[in-house]
Parts: sequence; structure tokens; C-alpha cells
Amino acid sequence: MSKKTFFFIFLGILLIPFAFSYRGTLTPSFLDRYSSERDNIGFLNADNNWTGNNSFVNVTYLNENVVYNNITYNTTNIFFNSTNIKGSDLSGSDGEIDRTYISSVDMISIDNFYLHPEIDYNVSGTLITFLNPVWDDQDITLWTTEINIFNVNYVGSDATGSSGNMNRQLNELNVLQVVVDNSLLHPSIDYSYDGNTITFLNPLWDDQVITVWKQ
Repeated sequence: MSKKTFFFIFLGILLIPFAFSYRGTLTPSFLDRYSSERDNIGFLNADNNWTGNNSFVNVTYLNENVVYNNITYNTTNIFFNSTNIKGSDLSGSDGEIDRTYISSVDMISIDNFYLHPEIDYNVSGTLITFLNPVWDDQDITLWTTEINIFNVNYVGSDATGSSGNMNRQLNELNVLQVVVDNSLLHPSIDYSYDGNTITFLNPLWDDQVITVWKQ
């Protein structure tokens, strides 16, 4: 065996441990442990209470110089938190329009009626503007969730079928709440939902306002 051949064999033997060490940096063994234990991981809500919600979207794991992106876990629970105020807590005077209040909000109800965003109120950042008259003695509940939810407004004519018919349908994904003309609908009583389609079980007229809150 030549000295040159012996040198390359010796060099290869020396480099083998380094090769396995480098390969180890590409193997996120701790992710397996995270995957098996993620049910024990969750978020705390604004009141510092455990929610059990372990939804992580586009999470980035960094293992030395290797990054693993876009690992998503589904949300198991969505909890609504509520804050009660009175009309007198708003800016402006009793019975006026455009009264304001500062708070984070996902849904609003006044005296048991759910408001339609962009129709009954607007939100800019944390500034809520009530577009209709609000009286000082009215009860207002501000609803928020641990994750971002979105709303979409429709009118009855956007649904299938004819005005006043039952079983009219709208296609929507990830539906959480449905409100028609300021009334919160009861799942399985006022509407059914199969994951893709809302079916209104009661008569629905073309001029009725519909808001769908979705994840």
C-alpha cells in the first residue's frame, strides 16, 4: 500500500465521527418528544387561566443552523371571554350615535342583540364606534377569543333558494357563530353545518342581514 493511499484511508477514518455529528444536527429528535407531549402544552388566556389551546401556525424550530418551518397543529378549543359594560361607559351622551369605547373585541351584544360589524359598529384598532343610538342604561357585552377570528357579512339574497324559503344555503369554512338580523342562531336548531355549508332551517328572506364569524 502506498503512503498516499494509506493517508486517504486514515483521513477518512478521522472524518467519519464528524460526518455523523453533522448529520445529527439535521435530525430534530426533540421534535418527536414535542409531538408526543404537545397535548400538555397550551396557552393561557387574558385571565391567566389554562385554555388547552395548542394551535401553532407556521412555527419555526431552530436546531443549530437548520430551520424547520410550517408545522401546524389544530386548535382543539376556542374559548370566548366577555366583558360587561353599560352604555354610560361610552363616550358621548345618552341616545346619541357614534359613541365610542376602547377595547379589543371580536363580537358585541347589546341588550341580548348581537351587532353586525360594519353595519352596527366599526372597529379601528381598539377603537369601537357604535353607529346606532346607544342609551346609558343599555347592557353591552364585549366578546373576545384567544385566537384571531374573522367575520363575513351577507344578505339573504346571497343564499341559495328563494326569499322566505327554508333550507337556504351559504358556503363557508370554519364557521363559529351565525347571526341573522341581530339574533344569534342556535346550531342544529336554527341552522345545520357540515363543515362546508350553512343550511338555514327556518325561513330566510333576501333582505335579512347575516354575519358569519369564522376561524
